[in-house]
Amino acid sequence: DQEDLWLFNTVPCRSIFMKYSKKAKIEGISTLEYSVPLDGANINKKINVCTCKELSDLVASNDTCVKMMDDDTLDISDCDITSCYDGLQDITVCQGAPTFMSY
Repeated sequence: DQEDLWLFNTVPCRSIFMKYSKKAKIEGISTLEYSVPLDGANINKKINVCTCKELSDLVASNDTCVKMMDDDTLDISDCDITSCYDGLQDITVCQGAPTFMSY
């Protein structure tokens, strides 16, 4: 079983992780293939809270609408979040101008 692979990406100014997919060969060279999990850019993942100001504010204020589901996932179904979407990350602070990135 391979460990997760973490990379720092300068565009969103943050680390992202990938999970091992399979062994592969590229032009005869043995490699390991990794990919971002399907839920890797979901806003309810603790590591992604920083990409949604509205959710970040709720977490910082210990709002009772935010509950833990497991070690890395938040239950935000009781929260009234209107400006954050899975796969869309606000990187305005990092870029210095209004910028959003999608996964």
